[in-house]
Amino acid sequence: MVSRDCEASLRVFYALREVRRTEPDRALPPVHLVDVLHLPHQTTTAYNVVRLGEFRDRLASWTGRPIGGEAIAAAIGAHDECRRLLAEAAELRRHVPARLTGTEWLAVVGAGTAMPVERYAGLLERLLAEAGELPRHHGTRVFLTGSGHDTPHVYRRLESSGFLIVGEDHDWGDLLFERLTGTPALEALAERYQYNGPSAPRASIRVRAAHTARAVRRCRADLLVSYSRVHDDAPAWDFAAQRDAAGVPAVLIDRQPYGEIDLTALEDHR
Repeated sequence: MVSRDCEASLRVFYALREVRRTEPDRALPPVHLVDVLHLPHQTTTAYNVVRLGEFRDRLASWTGRPIGGEAIAAAIGAHDECRRLLAEAAELRRHVPARLTGTEWLAVVGAGTAMPVERYAGLLERLLAEAGELPRHHGTRVFLTGSGHDTPHVYRRLESSGFLIVGEDHDWGDLLFERLTGTPALEALAERYQYNGPSAPRASIRVRAAHTARAVRRCRADLLVSYSRVHDDAPAWDFAAQRDAAGVPAVLIDRQPYGEIDLTALEDHR
């Protein structure tokens, strides 16, 4: 399954589909696109409901088991509970001093993509129960905007250089958990992903700037860093408005290779 969360994911789907068509000897597993759109219209919601219904039916055909309303409701409830626990865990980074680093936070979030939801919820509960024993972290408090990060490489480089990432607005940050699904139905699930934002590819510059400014204040950040990779131009379009709204020093580091960051522009902000 590939979701249409960004242009890169869509290109991955097209590439995999073409490989399956032209190179059948590779025996790639079936690939299915969940084409969820993000325009703020009821027609978009209706379109998304149909696409999610198709995905439900495709999963049923792959597993050989029907997926009824009770199963969908149970899954929505379990994932909403994880989102509530993640929201509590996110406060550990916002503490002064912070109780989690940005790199540790990525590990916490990443674990949820690789294990059953019930086990993940149990580990989040354990983390929160042991929060008082966590070390305290200091450094220049950074709010990171721009391209998404699904590996810790950039975070590690920043945090090994005296910075402390206390918040971000890519898909492994607050956007992952702040909006709950709520109602246990496909319609609510469709709206959850339709309106989950504002990320760089889905929101206007004005909306993005306002969101970033609120998040910077909430995290008590000292510095706004906009990081964008090669071929990801959208973050740079947002930067000027974000800088003006944030109320803290801001630095743009753009056109970076995947997983790398040039720290030259941050020399005066350590």
